[in-house]
Amino acid sequence: MLIILFLGGGTAFGMVVAALQTVPEFEPGQLEATVPSKIKDPDGNEIVRLDREHQREEVSLDQVPDHVIEAFIAIEDARFEEHFGFDVRGISRAAVNNFQETGNPFKGSQGGSTITQQLVKNTFLSPKRLLERKIHEAWLALHVERTYTKEEIMEYYLNYATYFHHNIYGIQAASNFYFDKDVSDLDVEEGALLAGIIRHPSRLSPHNNPDHSKQRQETVLHSMKSQDFISESEFNKALNKELDEILASKPEKQYPYPHFIDYVINEEAKPILEDKIGSVESLPDNVQNAEDLLYHHGLTIHTTIDRELQSYSEDIMDNPENYPETWEDEMGVLQPQGALVVSDPNTGEVRAMVGGRDYGTHNMVNRVTSTRSPGSAMKPINVYAPAIEEGKLTPGTVIDDAPSSWEDGGDSYEPENFTNTFRGLTTVREALVDSLNIPAVRVYDDRLGTEIGAEYAEKFGVTTFTEGDRHNLAASIGGLTKGVKPLELTEAYGTLANNGIRVENHTITKIEDRYGNTIYEREPDYDVVISEETSWLITDILQDVVTEGTAASLNLNFPAAAKTGTSNNFRDAWLVGYTPNLVASFWLGYDYDDIQVQNRTHFTTNIIENVMTHALKDENPPEFQKPDGIEGPIEISEKSGMRASDKTPSEYTTYEFFPEDQIPTGECDIFVEKKVCTAHKYSDNEEGDNSASNQEPKLASDNCPPEATETRVFLDRDDPGFTDDGRTTYDASLMPPEEECTLHEKGDFPEDELEDEDNGLDFFDDDDDHKGEDLEDILEDEDQEDEEIDDEVEESHGDESSQDRDNGTDQDEDASEEKEEENEEELEDTNNNDNASDDENTS
Repeated sequence: MLIILFLGGGTAFGMVVAALQTVPEFEPGQLEATVPSKIKDPDGNEIVRLDREHQREEVSLDQVPDHVIEAFIAIEDARFEEHFGFDVRGISRAAVNNFQETGNPFKGSQGGSTITQQLVKNTFLSPKRLLERKIHEAWLALHVERTYTKEEIMEYYLNYATYFHHNIYGIQAASNFYFDKDVSDLDVEEGALLAGIIRHPSRLSPHNNPDHSKQRQETVLHSMKSQDFISESEFNKALNKELDEILASKPEKQYPYPHFIDYVINEEAKPILEDKIGSVESLPDNVQNAEDLLYHHGLTIHTTIDRELQSYSEDIMDNPENYPETWEDEMGVLQPQGALVVSDPNTGEVRAMVGGRDYGTHNMVNRVTSTRSPGSAMKPINVYAPAIEEGKLTPGTVIDDAPSSWEDGGDSYEPENFTNTFRGLTTVREALVDSLNIPAVRVYDDRLGTEIGAEYAEKFGVTTFTEGDRHNLAASIGGLTKGVKPLELTEAYGTLANNGIRVENHTITKIEDRYGNTIYEREPDYDVVISEETSWLITDILQDVVTEGTAASLNLNFPAAAKTGTSNNFRDAWLVGYTPNLVASFWLGYDYDDIQVQNRTHFTTNIIENVMTHALKDENPPEFQKPDGIEGPIEISEKSGMRASDKTPSEYTTYEFFPEDQIPTGECDIFVEKKVCTAHKYSDNEEGDNSASNQEPKLASDNCPPEATETRVFLDRDDPGFTDDGRTTYDASLMPPEEECTLHEKGDFPEDELEDEDNGLDFFDDDDDHKGEDLEDILEDEDQEDEEIDDEVEESHGDESSQDRDNGTDQDEDASEEKEEENEEELEDTNNNDNASDDENTS
């Protein structure tokens, strides 16, 4: 009758009667009749049994201190000793508060269930059909109260109805796990901590969220004091104990491959099983939730793990030699940390997963699902692949790496490259290989659009873009509000490895019930994100990253593509590498945002190099196959993106691949011939200024004598502009002079001045080398000598690999500036030769 009145009187009578026809029996003996589930590898070998009994040790109530029992009563059921199964007063209060909060009296933050109700709910009832379950819960609570004493109910509750996260069930197992002591030895503060966890175990675990756990403990202690279970002095003593004073040291791993198994259980198995409860006939009707299924009903879970590769990955991740200097933070967690994911891009099967170093009580966080700033590792995903797919550019398209400023959210946004230099006109390939920031921002804003870039990132599997990120130019170089999960970035690059087809990463292939019936089987799910042609073009560029770009220190003996990434202020370092049948990603950083990662390139490449080599040691990785829709290689100008012409200097030509419908047809016209007067390189001006800037050649005037003029090839580009501190692009020095020669307007270039050795000229000395030669012949001879010197210098330098120059928001990765210096020397050699013109720059 009380149930009917609570549910609404006569109108609920029929519902109650119908529900009571299916109410299960409460049989305490059934609590021990459980069959553990098994997790297996792809070959059917058992990895671990999810056996609650291994995590739980039953204790009698007289072994539990009174203050521990009182902690649970104080926070969960203050009228436990008075009610008869359910508390009308408590239920009414919770129902009103929940209705005000959610519009549903049964849903909300307020819990009105008594300890007796929690016992029957957590052990015998299914979560399906909420109203029916509530009726069953109330009826069984009444039955239990009539059949068992309060002491028996509390004993059942503490042993079988309490869950403390980390697969810990029952008060004794929790005492051992969190404090390394028997339940009989628990102090007030320890009992209060355990009582506080069970409302939201994952959220209130002191190892997951110590601050929340401490606040909840304080709430429990206040409740105990207000109900006179503890005195004021006991309250203060318990409250003043810090968590690190009472928590035990790290336990041994509870099972092998803990990060992988944790992910299987918490991220895949539980969501899958929650969907199956109530819809699969072979599952028992009294299944309460996914936890119940996993630990009571003998499921078999088949996984994708490569046990040998997983073990190798854990060993290499735990080796301190693979990290910068290691230290422990105040929670006992090693720093820096890392996260590694290895998967098959064709199937999405995760072969290995390591979510951090030194797995233990204080370090159970699986960082493969944590978000960190990806830096330039995002550039192929939300900038270049989308822009090529949308037909906005090709690998040969030229973008200006020049001083730039954008209006972004009302502010001025002025990104820089890591080297604080500007290349000038640069192909998309070069910009991505060397991870230049300004071209990426320019493409994102001028050609693609921020929202389209965000949409493509989501198609690639990145779920963390916020609404603000969808309009943020910094997102082009990894400046995201939340960052990216390593598991999702692995999936995104797996899409590139799989010819533009995305397959969701997963660890479970099949789940069977205790009788061998399949209740879940992974169905192939493929999404075409970009075309095969776009995927190959991006991959071809990223192969250059390995051979000559920011990942050139990655020493692999098979074809591979890769991309680096470094966040702002070097707080995060990434490297993702892939072949047609393997993708591996590694994040390196600290659990704190204010610490830089030192020598990041060395450590990220070392991890990825070793893991990929080991994973493919018994295979012969195939080449990336060029699709039919790609044409090339075609010779183009690096400064215009058009086909090279006879005026294009050979040092500014390259060979590129193109989609068959975007092959350049026109010839390069950005290089122009200009007649210049070279006399300025040998004569002071009227003020006696013989500086380098005054010695640049000037456009020849009609008055310049033929022997002082020559025709040169210049870069006819737009004015690149300057930064506030006077920096401009390297290729600005290739532009033609703006000033015209005024030295010869009055014929003031007498032959005797040319003979004056003080002016640095020896063209007309009476040496045998130049007798009978005119100025043009001498210039050509000097030019050939300079070329021979240049060749010797280049040979002495040898091949020097680029290093990471890439930074997540407005800088670039750690790298030497060797390539920039080589470019600068090349440009200086082109137009600043003191003795002669460069034959390669003339037509």
